[in-house]
Amino acid sequence: MPSSLSARATRSTVSTSGSGAAGSALVYPHGAISCLSTWDKAGHSTAGFYALHALVHVIDTLRGLVGPEHWAIDFPGVYLPAVILIAVTWLVARAR
Repeated sequence: MPSSLSARATRSTVSTSGSGAAGSALVYPHGAISCLSTWDKAGHSTAGFYALHALVHVIDTLRGLVGPEHWAIDFPGVYLPAVILIAVTWLVARAR
């Protein structure tokens, strides 16, 4: 296979969709809920990462690096997963 065709095929299979990334990222914490001792470490670090990642997106939008349309673009793949993970982590911690 020619290298240009191979590179084109590789690029077409890589998804940059926020919703696809969010869906696959939420699979791991969902599995961790079944083992609460694992959730302590994995859940807190995952929720923390998502919260900080969302904060970077908020700062970038507020300072004008990206346009205001990014509030809607980032919502399903950045802000919503962060809120869900923080809520689930809080509920699991509260249940202990």
